[in-house]
Amino acid sequence: MIKVFILLLMMHSPGMPSIKYQAFILPSLEACEQERIVRENMTHEVARQKSVNPIWIKTECIEMDMFPSEKTPS
Repeated sequence: MIKVFILLLMMHSPGMPSIKYQAFILPSLEACEQERIVRENMTHEVARQKSVNPIWIKTECIEMDMFPSEKTPS
């Protein structure tokens, strides 16, 4: 097992029938926290460009064990 961090980004705005989410796998808590800021800002900017206001965004970095795969560096 290897330790990874899942960045979970959730968003909702009036008129959306459900909460939309995206998830990203990152190798460390530091990388996850940095990506968290980038993704939040990017999501706010896309919403602003599409005139979606207000928008609710929440991000969380979740520690998780994962089975290594052939694509996972050892």
